Amino acid sequence: MDIKNISKKQRILIALGVIPILLIGLYFANGQGHNLDFSSSEKSSSIQKANEDMVNEDFRYVEITGQVLSPGVYEISRSLMVIELIELAGGLTEFADLETVHKDISLSGIVEDRQKIYIPALPDYKNGSKNIVGPMGSDNSSKININTATL
Repeated sequence: MDIKNISKKQRILIALGVIPILLIGLYFANGQGHNLDFSSSEKSSSIQKANEDMVNEDFRYVEITGQVLSPGVYEISRSLMVIELIELAGGLTEFADLETVHKDISLSGIVEDRQKIYIPALPDYKNGSKNIVGPMGSDNSSKININTATL
């Protein structure tokens, strides 16, 4: 009789030990399946969100130098044409070489990220003489020796 009683107790103990182990196993088996599906959908949604952020925050850094009123690096949040960037930089100076600008720079082109745009100066301004017009309207393009000049 003692063996039958011990057997029942052992059966009950074994059942009480096995049932929680089976339940925990089923929980993790189902949980892992859900986690795999969830993580893959989470990854795809996070990738989609990252792509949306890249589209929404399309910041570009461009540099414009040379004959503009405010040369420097500009952070722009959308695609700009070169002419719009020039206007953003205050416009061209009076010494900008418009012929070269129109010939060599596509004003309707879209500015790219980290692009540098140089606005050249007039050839006379680069060489140091500015073709100053005198008081009578005469072209005073000859050089003056400042050591011997008088008023």
